[in-house]
Amino acid sequence: MEDKSLEELLSDSFSKKKQQDKSFADLYDSGYEKNDMSVNDNRKVFDADKALQESYAQEKSLLDDFEADAWDQLDDLQKSFGTDDKIQSAANSSLDSQSTLDGQSSAIDTSAVRMVSQSPNGGNYQNVNATNANTYYQTSTQQAPQQQVLTNSSRPKGHPVNRTAPSSNTAGRASSNSTTGRASSSGSSGRQATSDRQARASSNSQSKNKKSKTQKNGGNMGYQSSKDYQNNMGKKAKKKKKKKSKFKRFLLILLLIILLVFGLYSALIFKYAGMLNIVETGDRVSTATDLIDESYVENILVLGTDSRSEESGRSDTMIIVSINTKTHQIVQTSLMRDILVDIPGYSSAKLNAAYAYGGAELVMDTIEENFQIKLDHYVEIDFYSFVDIIDALGGLELTVTDDEADAMTDPLKEVNNLLDRDSETIDEGGTYLMDGVQALAYARIRYVGDGDFDRTERQREVIEKVIETFLSSSITDMNSALEVILPEITTNMTKTEIYFMCLKLPFELGYEMREFRIPYGDQDTTWSYGYYGSQSILDIDFEENIELYKKVVIEGEEIDE
Repeated sequence: MEDKSLEELLSDSFSKKKQQDKSFADLYDSGYEKNDMSVNDNRKVFDADKALQESYAQEKSLLDDFEADAWDQLDDLQKSFGTDDKIQSAANSSLDSQSTLDGQSSAIDTSAVRMVSQSPNGGNYQNVNATNANTYYQTSTQQAPQQQVLTNSSRPKGHPVNRTAPSSNTAGRASSNSTTGRASSSGSSGRQATSDRQARASSNSQSKNKKSKTQKNGGNMGYQSSKDYQNNMGKKAKKKKKKKSKFKRFLLILLLIILLVFGLYSALIFKYAGMLNIVETGDRVSTATDLIDESYVENILVLGTDSRSEESGRSDTMIIVSINTKTHQIVQTSLMRDILVDIPGYSSAKLNAAYAYGGAELVMDTIEENFQIKLDHYVEIDFYSFVDIIDALGGLELTVTDDEADAMTDPLKEVNNLLDRDSETIDEGGTYLMDGVQALAYARIRYVGDGDFDRTERQREVIEKVIETFLSSSITDMNSALEVILPEITTNMTKTEIYFMCLKLPFELGYEMREFRIPYGDQDTTWSYGYYGSQSILDIDFEENIELYKKVVIEGEEIDE
């Protein structure tokens, strides 16, 4: 066959294809067949192109179904969870990727034609480098799945890629090839392309079958997920509501218990407060200023009187009980009865004489005038009533020395005579469970050790033992003891003041117990012995002792002995 020009070859090829089958030009896509193929070869190409067209049609149908399913799921997801910009963006990105892929494929075909037309052999199809043309074609078939992989990897999990089949671009390419009269180069390239497309079509068909099964089994997945989500949230809400209901019921029961205990405790307070000997506060004459009066410190003066002895009308014991809610301490401050003080409205005298002159009110006024300690409330106990209190508690366990045991004999006989009791004397030192008479005799020892200083210490010891024994008693024993103790106590506190003080008492029982004494320290430090007329008195440094009182009681400091 003689060589023909490129235009002649294209014209002859186009004429032959019109005669064989008019649709051949519209469906032809390989473009890389040889120029001199026979009628039988052209028929094979036609069959291959026909199969390719069917493959494209099948692929388009599969992709259309796939796209429709994807959009349906997207609509359902939007209905269930609201508009999702990420889902919409992924879907649009997939469509753009497919369009780009089709454009690349068309560009490759155009490049193949240009390569043929610019052949150094003058456009002779017999001399075209079939290998180069085949390479271009295979590149186009390989890029498509790569692009699809990239698109699939970039989309959100669970959302399909939406794209259209490349049928329109393919038809366009076939038409373009037919118009330019591009001849076929090799039957093997067309068959290879057809095989690749059929493999992709088979893969898409399997995806569609899986999708169809999923729809049959699961129905509308987005709607079902939303429904399950709502059901789960409903169950959680019910469980949470049930837990809240149980918690509210628990709080209600706890509140009722607290109210019940509070009501019972309040009733007991008023019951026992009614047993006290409550008196109105008498006239106060104190004009002291700059008193030590802190809101977090409550002071109560405890007076122990000896009205049935020869020193009738004098206060044998004076202890200020200070409850400090800031330092969480309860401090017992003993005031020595022989301190020489100025008694308001009277001349100078021993501190214990103030009670004989004007009762508990004058004792409080005298303390305020001389020590600047603010006092409003007092509790008064006759020391002989103390006998009944200790007996009601079952006695106190106390330890005495030989000298103390010997010194107890005279006071013990005195109390036995006054109260018509027959308590035994203690002959030697040791630890004893003492009854009321014995414990009172121990507290009134004056001439053992450091005289009145040790005496006040023993008195504080007895008071602490009373509190300790009472708190360790059973409820029935406490009740029996209170019925005996309370009528023996006189106070100027009202029932309301007693009530609120008792409400705070459970929180204050754990406070640290401390002791302090005025005057403080050893002789010739803050005090010294002296005489006022013919009476032996204690001459003290008031300023120094007041400062020490502030450090210990108000500030809670530890000081050296």
